[in-house]
Amino acid sequence: MISFSEENSLLFITVDLDAIVANTSRLKASLRDGVKLLAIVKSDAYGHGILEASRAVLSGGADYLGVVNVKEGLMLREGGISAPTVVLGAILPAEAPLVVSKNLDVTVFNRKTVEALANACQEQNSNVGVFIKVDTGMGRLGVFPDDAIKFAEYVGSISSINIKGLITHFPIADQEDKTFTHKQINIMNSLIGSLREKGFELPLNNCANSAAIIDMPEAQFDMVRAGIAMYGYYPSRYVSRSIELKPALTLRARVMSVKRVKAGTPISYGCRYRPERDTIIGVVPIGYRHGYHRMLSGKAYAIYKGKRVPQVGTICMDMCMYDFGPDSDISDYEWITLLGEEGSEAVWADELAGYAETIMYEILTSLSGRIDRVYIQGGEVVDFKEANCFALNNIISSTR
Repeated sequence: MISFSEENSLLFITVDLDAIVANTSRLKASLRDGVKLLAIVKSDAYGHGILEASRAVLSGGADYLGVVNVKEGLMLREGGISAPTVVLGAILPAEAPLVVSKNLDVTVFNRKTVEALANACQEQNSNVGVFIKVDTGMGRLGVFPDDAIKFAEYVGSISSINIKGLITHFPIADQEDKTFTHKQINIMNSLIGSLREKGFELPLNNCANSAAIIDMPEAQFDMVRAGIAMYGYYPSRYVSRSIELKPALTLRARVMSVKRVKAGTPISYGCRYRPERDTIIGVVPIGYRHGYHRMLSGKAYAIYKGKRVPQVGTICMDMCMYDFGPDSDISDYEWITLLGEEGSEAVWADELAGYAETIMYEILTSLSGRIDRVYIQGGEVVDFKEANCFALNNIISSTR
């Protein structure tokens, strides 16, 4: 039974599952025939909810799911999601038995992991799928290109391990100059060609992220990895808007205290904000512990009745303040939009990222489990995830 009610909430996130389905479907439709789509649902699906988002992207045509660690893979399996899933980060040798028993694919780039997987397969009389991670320029995980063929031959010598393809990561595909990314593509083409000449099938080579999916069809190979674009964002201002995307996550909060203050009244820690005229200040129950970054202090905006309202003063742990202006009709417990759109105005994660001198990914993944989450599909509430750790009524009590 779905128990969410706005009447009993001070603060909540809404995730539009239809938007995730539509974004995924449009990305999939942009691919060449036969190219598969791996949907990245790591980090709680970029803050959207790993189980709910996974079901949505699969409905939108995703063929594979991508997680960062074994625990996330287990969450999918325990949540009843059996779709092909690859662990994109490192795994511990001790996790190899779980990888095999839960039918997870993994990326490999060292012998210890391969040996652990081989032992687990032998013990369970089973097999496992792997992707060989090649570091073509990210400087993170992966074997270097010069070592890739020898490493692939070693992995390929173990009959219980099925090499599904090579995988690499693009660090600057979202920038205007694609020269470096094209060098990475050329390295991948060369390695794939050499290995296929040696008899490796490699049916699912992949390297394209959201930026490359949109702007670089030459990077599609056999499968692509969609992340931020599925959740409604273009990776950077340099990425074309050739595919229509809609942000899926919105954030709303009540104004739990409204007061008229005199010009010069200090607001919040450090007394950094003092209004130049008499005005109305509203206190909202969100702060940096919820993921509303302190770096946004004095820079961000909310929307009230279709108009922008500036955040003022230092953002606190559990609360922050907005200046509604001297003539506002705002009253206690009315709703404002902190992330989303009202009328012709909108505030999205990429805008907040600019104020906080970070990226939209961090804005979205920072929004913590301490915020209620409501899932909408077909205009109806289909799921509700209550805030964990501390109930929101504790925030109310702390302000009395």
